[in-house]
Amino acid sequence: MIRFSLFGPILVSLMLWLCPSGPPSDGRPQEFRQLTSHGATDYHPVFSPSGNEVLFTSRREEDAALIRIAFDGGDLTEVPIGLAGDLYSDWHPDGRSIVFDARDAGGPPDIFRFWLESGELLKLTEHAGMDGHPSFSPDGHQIVFRSTRGGNGDIWIMDVEGAILRQLTHHTGGDWHPKWSPDGRHILFSSDRDGDADIWIIDVDGSRLRKLTSMPGVADRGSWSPDGARVVFQWEGDLWLVDSGGGDPEQLTDLPGREGNPAWSPDGRPIVFEADISAHIHLCIVRLPML
Repeated sequence: MIRFSLFGPILVSLMLWLCPSGPPSDGRPQEFRQLTSHGATDYHPVFSPSGNEVLFTSRREEDAALIRIAFDGGDLTEVPIGLAGDLYSDWHPDGRSIVFDARDAGGPPDIFRFWLESGELLKLTEHAGMDGHPSFSPDGHQIVFRSTRGGNGDIWIMDVEGAILRQLTHHTGGDWHPKWSPDGRHILFSSDRDGDADIWIIDVDGSRLRKLTSMPGVADRGSWSPDGARVVFQWEGDLWLVDSGGGDPEQLTDLPGREGNPAWSPDGRPIVFEADISAHIHLCIVRLPML
């Protein structure tokens, strides 16, 4: 069963903001704002551990680049990684380094770690298969990622030096976009192992695989709330919420264009996501009410 969200005011604010008539003028606090407004495509956003910045991928030039922007807007800073690719990224919990996937020689993507202050770049994987979609563990000691090194797209775990690799999922279907739970005990990921793509959860030791959503089409890009109680994800061009223990998904957004790639902030209220606004993909932020 699918339910409409309890966050009705957010849906109304979002619709009013994006309509040509502009935002509401009745003095209500805005629950939504647009973070980027460039004519290029901005995507793959993720909050810094402090919640003060958002790291994202942008195609403002010929090649994609990793960009940092303050949560409250302002100037943008390009991260000088010197590599190209889809650049799906994540922050280390200490905020000093990032991990991302990229191509350094035109082949399949590998996973790299980059230190923001020193500019040190470390290549963590090198394989004929595709390695991508990295996510740091909460303690910063491990990285979960997607890899085709086993002949199929499965979820793997390695340490932060790129060693001690362990295959977590084993299935002929595809598994992708893994995210570590805030308590470090579970991995959230997308999979089409049952036909349609849905959100799944598995324990870090490979046990207790369970299906979180059962929706036709593609449910993807799950992101944990900081307390691990809820998951936000994209489905059919909108954002949805579901309890991490299971239940009926609730719709969060309902805009004319497509919304996707949501990422929860460390304090639990703002969610950053990409939205199709006037034929351009921008980053936007929705702030959930206190419950």
